[in-house]
Amino acid sequence: MQANYTTKSATETIKLGEELGTTLRGGDLVLLAGELGGGKTQFAKGIAKALGIGETVVSPTFTIERSYQGKTYTLHHLDLYRTQDDREIYSQIQEYISSPLDITVIEWPENMVDLKTKSHYLVNFTYTDDDNRAITFSKVGAEWS
Repeated sequence: MQANYTTKSATETIKLGEELGTTLRGGDLVLLAGELGGGKTQFAKGIAKALGIGETVVSPTFTIERSYQGKTYTLHHLDLYRTQDDREIYSQIQEYISSPLDITVIEWPENMVDLKTKSHYLVNFTYTDDDNRAITFSKVGAEWS
């Protein structure tokens, strides 16, 4: 299953993330792929907003992970840009996606090959010009059949 969207501002990208966020449940995994500056963190901000997180969501590029407590779920936001198939991080992610109380959003999932073994949302971001982004949602895995 695939859906295509275009956003014309960071605000629209946040709103699209919020729409997805309202559908997420514990154990869900959302993989955000695309170029630097493509809107991945803005999208994660929308997911956080939908989960009732009032804290400012920032890119975890240098810390690798930031966690935020929402009304029902904890959001784990990871950025794997600076990692390469790190087994310790992989083990932590496995704990999150096994928990009914956690939702996991990962930027740069291509740096952790085994992540695609669980059913997940894959969201791809592509620049179409300075302000516009083409965003493609896919549900991947047997769970979505």
